[in-house]
Amino acid sequence: MGLSILLPVYQRSVHPLVEELTQSCNQIPIGDYEIICLDDFSDKEFKIGNKENIDIDDRIFYYENESNLGRSVTRNKLAALARYETLLYLDCDSRLLDLSFISNYIHAKAQYPDRVIYGGTSYGNEPTKSYYLHWLTGIKSEALNEDERNKDEYLSFHSNNFLCDREIILKIPFDPQLIAYGHEDTLWANQLKKANIRIQHIPNPVKHDGLENTEIFLSKTRESVKQLVMLNSVKKQFLGSKLETIGSRLKLLRMDKVYLWFFGCFESKINDRLLNKRPSIYLFKLYKLAWFIRFENREKMN
Repeated sequence: MGLSILLPVYQRSVHPLVEELTQSCNQIPIGDYEIICLDDFSDKEFKIGNKENIDIDDRIFYYENESNLGRSVTRNKLAALARYETLLYLDCDSRLLDLSFISNYIHAKAQYPDRVIYGGTSYGNEPTKSYYLHWLTGIKSEALNEDERNKDEYLSFHSNNFLCDREIILKIPFDPQLIAYGHEDTLWANQLKKANIRIQHIPNPVKHDGLENTEIFLSKTRESVKQLVMLNSVKKQFLGSKLETIGSRLKLLRMDKVYLWFFGCFESKINDRLLNKRPSIYLFKLYKLAWFIRFENREKMN
């Protein structure tokens, strides 16, 4: 079996991950493989560092986008660059937990040849205060075992660590119009569901090695919620998330503006709590819901 390992790269040194993947591939006789890195217009220091440190040979390739094209377009371009029919996508801020990683996917592919296979995510040990909210959110919503993820195979999917046939990406590409951050993977999973393509969740996680401090994480959360509202309002794509469901119920009951008023009364205190060492997941959900309603109201005015 030929395997194309595809790494969308942005603002990250990818050399350690490439080395780990090479070691994992060389542990087993998988036949032909390649590792393709595609940088999405990172700062110059990262591009220079990756060019210099990746030992480029006939199995490792490095390319650069001439402008920032976003996560969807970059993933689609990687599929077009791939030589082999089986694709493994990994985010550049991933690290392998053990070198049986590739072997685990090869065995899963033999067992589930027609499915997209998702390995999962691990968030490691508790970090310092500045990164705690991102870590806490990750372990509560993403770092789930395969049994939990398989209960809702499509909503539990994330694009940071998955295997699929190349023809699936070519037939159902990631939406190239989604340039901003967030939900391109949820939308893609929803398209798989409509096409009756199953997602199989297996215990083969990678470590998420790119925690962001709380201020950046909250900023990206708002960006992600804004994109979700755009998908609902402009593209008429309802992805089935709890955030959409609760927001729709409040709107139906005409309680959305009441909720915003209530949230506004405590917003500064909620923000302070989220920035603390022990933030609350419950308050974080209230935060996301408030911004969902705000962006919905702004969308109506446009």
